[in-house]
Amino acid sequence: LAARDPRFWRSSAADVSGISICCFLRVCKKQLVCLQSQDRCLPGAWSYRWLAPVTKQTSPFSKHLQRLQKLNQQLEEKNGEIQQMINQPPYEKEREILRLQKTLAEKEKAQATSDVLCRSLTDETHQLQRKLASTAEMCQHLAKCLEEKQRKEKGNSDDQIATERSNQLLDNETSLQALICNLREENRMLKQKVAHVEDLNAKWQKYDASRDEYVKRLHLQLKEMKSQLENSDLMHKEIFRLNKLLEEKMNECVKTKRELEDVKKASEGDNERIQMLEQQGEFLEGRGQP
Repeated sequence: LAARDPRFWRSSAADVSGISICCFLRVCKKQLVCLQSQDRCLPGAWSYRWLAPVTKQTSPFSKHLQRLQKLNQQLEEKNGEIQQMINQPPYEKEREILRLQKTLAEKEKAQATSDVLCRSLTDETHQLQRKLASTAEMCQHLAKCLEEKQRKEKGNSDDQIATERSNQLLDNETSLQALICNLREENRMLKQKVAHVEDLNAKWQKYDASRDEYVKRLHLQLKEMKSQLENSDLMHKEIFRLNKLLEEKMNECVKTKRELEDVKKASEGDNERIQMLEQQGEFLEGRGQP
């Protein structure tokens, strides 16, 4: 009991040595084992395990035991760490002891909260057991009432079944007739749609054929226009060539005309000179006769 009191650890914190740390660890292990045995022997643990197959949930006590085992494992690891820290300076030992005391206080708080949780779960388990017992009694009572009601209604059930079957047959017949009428109407509508689709298909085929013919005509016209354009290009080239040739001929004509004019001018000059020479010859002849 003194080991579970935090004042026990705070009072002797300054005098802790390597041997006292080992004793501290052994006491902590004993405390954990004691807590585990107390958790196994709680009064509500058996009743909660009895309800576990009904609720199909994991027991919080088993979780708590797993947590305690995990803490025990961590404590063993800390034991190894403390054995390694024995050879360290005293102030580091005191710091580690203070940290361990703080950790122990936190663990004690967690243990207290877990104890409160266990008590609340135990009370809740007892309440659920009472509710389950009352529910089972109510179910048995309702089952007896249902059996009596079925026995009373069994005598009139045959007549009711016959009338229900006849009514069901009539309803089925009317529903079948309505279904047949609907199917006929749908068949008629489908035939109309098929005829409309066939008409559209025929129109489309005609349009497709006319479109092909129109496209062919356009191709022919394009070919003719291309040939005409090619011919027009040839004609333009020929006209250009002839115009060029005509221009050359006209230039030659102008040149020959100029040459002819020059020749005419030269011949006129020669004629004038010849006349002048003839006049001079006649004049000379006239003077030579006397």
